[in-house]
Amino acid sequence: MKIKRFGFASLIVIGSALLIGAVWIGFLSGYLSASKETQRAKELLSAPKESGNLSNEAQSDLLVAGVPTVGEYFAVIRIPALGKDWLHTVSEGTTPEILDDLGVGHYEGSELPGEPGNFALAGHSGSSWTPFAKLDDVAIGEVVEIETLSKKYVYEIVDTETVEETDVKTVYDNPEFGNKTLDDQWLTITTCLTDGPQNLRYVVYAKLVSESAR
Repeated sequence: MKIKRFGFASLIVIGSALLIGAVWIGFLSGYLSASKETQRAKELLSAPKESGNLSNEAQSDLLVAGVPTVGEYFAVIRIPALGKDWLHTVSEGTTPEILDDLGVGHYEGSELPGEPGNFALAGHSGSSWTPFAKLDDVAIGEVVEIETLSKKYVYEIVDTETVEETDVKTVYDNPEFGNKTLDDQWLTITTCLTDGPQNLRYVVYAKLVSESAR
């Protein structure tokens, strides 16, 4: 009985098929995770004070009031310039577990929404389904909306820059633009460069322009 042997060309075809399959699975997994995160954010906003309208998973993850503990959801972030469906949760902490869930994390020790000082956030970029993949497309003058259990805050973007990943001033110090005061209320967003050196971070600075009850 003759044994058929695979030729080199056949191996290339098989290898290419496996690679395409792996890439597709990775893309599908990321897309589904992003869709799930967006849906979770919508649910948290739809009934933030009542659990009856939420999915079983979200019922134990209502937006919390006051000072959150690590892992708790306490806000939802919108950036209208990134599309009407761009919506993500904001959790306390910036651990890999929190950011890998494709939400946005709040740097512990930085201020909370609306407080004088620097309300600092972080999130992933790179793949198209990550929160800040297109953050560098958002222009100065665009707004970032933060909704907590009881209030809505609107911040206007005033500047952007690229810094070293070790530059913690972007997180814990107030930005130095114009005539600053100690009462200034800032929002800072940091993320990796979508295309660029891994040791650099892209930073967006926004200043509070309005605050209202939800």
